[in-house]
Amino acid sequence: MLFNSFEYLLFLPAITLAYFLLPNRYRWILLLAGSYFFYMYWRPEFGLLLLTSTAIDYVAAIRMSKSSGKKRKRWLWLSIGSNLGLLIAFKYLGFLNEAFRELFQVFDFNLSEPKYSLLLPIGISFYTFQTLSYTIDVYRKRRDPEKHFGIFALYVSFFPQLIAGPIERSTHLLPQFRIPHRFSLQRLADGGRLIAWGLFKKVLIADTIANYTNTVFFDLHNHSGGVLLASVYAFGFQQYMDFSGYTDIAIGSALILGYDLFSNFERPWKARSAREFWSRWHISLTSWLFDYLYKPLARTFRQNWLANIFILFLVMGLWHGAGTGFILFGLFNALFYIFSYFTIENYFGLPYHRITPRVERWIHRAGNFLTISFIGFSVGFQRLITGDQILLFFRKLFTEFNFNFSSLFFMTQDVFLLATTIPLIFYVESRRGFLAKQPFHSIRHAWIRWIIYFFLIFYLLMFGDKTAQEFYYYQF
Repeated sequence: MLFNSFEYLLFLPAITLAYFLLPNRYRWILLLAGSYFFYMYWRPEFGLLLLTSTAIDYVAAIRMSKSSGKKRKRWLWLSIGSNLGLLIAFKYLGFLNEAFRELFQVFDFNLSEPKYSLLLPIGISFYTFQTLSYTIDVYRKRRDPEKHFGIFALYVSFFPQLIAGPIERSTHLLPQFRIPHRFSLQRLADGGRLIAWGLFKKVLIADTIANYTNTVFFDLHNHSGGVLLASVYAFGFQQYMDFSGYTDIAIGSALILGYDLFSNFERPWKARSAREFWSRWHISLTSWLFDYLYKPLARTFRQNWLANIFILFLVMGLWHGAGTGFILFGLFNALFYIFSYFTIENYFGLPYHRITPRVERWIHRAGNFLTISFIGFSVGFQRLITGDQILLFFRKLFTEFNFNFSSLFFMTQDVFLLATTIPLIFYVESRRGFLAKQPFHSIRHAWIRWIIYFFLIFYLLMFGDKTAQEFYYYQF
């Protein structure tokens, strides 16, 4: 079920009404049933996979709490192995199979086996990492195991954040399922505004840009290098609008029910270095990788922090997908992270006594320009998945570089939409004191806020595409 679909606009109010009418002790049953219905709306068999992963982690955590030494570690490896095994089987074996097939063909040896292909279960990368953090925390004795299977299953499958995050930690979300929540008009208003803001980003901006980026990336041969480069940057912005829009709807939906989810984006375009960018973009993933991957690597290989950075970003790239483009996305960002550390964060090597406030401002501006230019390119670069597409892109970039947009047909309505909606996004998000969970809080004058609310609703009703388009991160 898509957040931007008519079905969800019926589903959320129905769940909310039933939730607050039920006694507190039965609410988890409603949310669990609703979450599985939400997930199985695409394909019912996906629910069985979700339940299997949930049951394994539930049992592993319980057994870990009753074991010690090697037995305790075996239960941890059962959880890690089963979760990563399912993820690899559904997401990466097809890519590996094809890579080996191409490698053998280089040596004139053709494999006769059929191609390996499985339908990727939606959201598997998100709930796999969520359950892994739970079992690792139990192993590290940072939390006790959840003994109520239904509550634990709800933590894994909670519908607002099940498909594309935020990737919640058990220490943050699990306790909230045991707290009685009363209906609040303030939460309803705040959540409703976030949902409208998210739909505005997704339906009016991301989907409009997608009309053109899809045209380019589905037919790379018929567009010039300049158009391809512009499309890569446009896709990076499209992805930000798409994913942050999803996050706004997820947080808003949970807020109406009384639950608090992690913030996933904090104005990443204001970042002045690679490290700052990755502390603002997809925060729940980057913080997960830092806590559960980088820190253990840093403790084990203290002298090889450069290698640890490459491993971190390579895993980040592969988490997004199986393809050459995702691998290069990770490696490029590792290189830029290291470059940024030694240059931008070190004030480009200037002596301390020469760093005046004015010089510091210019360094920050230069750092912001370099960061957004490079990482914006690398994020958009994810759209070039195969090696052939990447080679074609760079060949056109160096041999056919011109901005001949005659290959694209721009609709007047789309140009008007982007010209009037994008400035509003930057107006709201550029305000001092901006909060991602309360995007309009920093606007002092109530009459300006009400104009914006009217603008959002009017544009969604007038220009919103009646055919719901899938969120980009659903494929992960």
